[in-house]
Amino acid sequence: VKEVLDLSRKHNTTLTVYLVAVFIKSIYKEMPARSKKNPVVLSVPVNLRTYFPSVTARNFFATISISYDFSKSSDELEDIIAEVKSSFERELTKENLEKHMNRLLSLEHNAFMRVVPLVIKDKILRLATRLSDKGITATLSNVGKIYISSELAPYINMFNCFVSARRPQIAICSYQNNLVVSFTSPFMGTDIQKNFFRYLADENIPITISSNAKEV
Repeated sequence: VKEVLDLSRKHNTTLTVYLVAVFIKSIYKEMPARSKKNPVVLSVPVNLRTYFPSVTARNFFATISISYDFSKSSDELEDIIAEVKSSFERELTKENLEKHMNRLLSLEHNAFMRVVPLVIKDKILRLATRLSDKGITATLSNVGKIYISSELAPYINMFNCFVSARRPQIAICSYQNNLVVSFTSPFMGTDIQKNFFRYLADENIPITISSNAKEV
């Protein structure tokens, strides 16, 4: 954790912004030439408890979309970081998050939708999700620090988390000084993962890789 935080500060940004930028560059490197005219769009979940007081034990989050268009912008990491940082600052305001929540609530309380049979509503929501997903290239979720009781600490080395994947996805969490970056992907190829970790290794970040794939 410390080494990646120091590297992020060297680039005048946060750990999440830095890793989002590295992920975007890693994806771009593997895009076929005909696809490079399209932007790389990352979906990033945001913990709403940071912005709105809540005691619910249920998931309380929204997602923001971070887009970078290589056909109009530089492929230098510094430029990607600057654009990603600007997008985070623009999206992560209480006002913007409230607008997003209000849109969702207006749909939930829509009089027409309330009388639609559940089986039809489920089909509509699945279709809406599929259409929304078409514009997303990948997902990065930073779960953050994990804390446990002091009695258990001596027995635990690290945590990791994974999500099912319709597209390449990263889930990040940290425990003590271990930062775990977990990839899931529907694809057999691991070139995006290779690019991602090589960028970090080139910055002298110590890395250990484990995988369930036959070839890495």
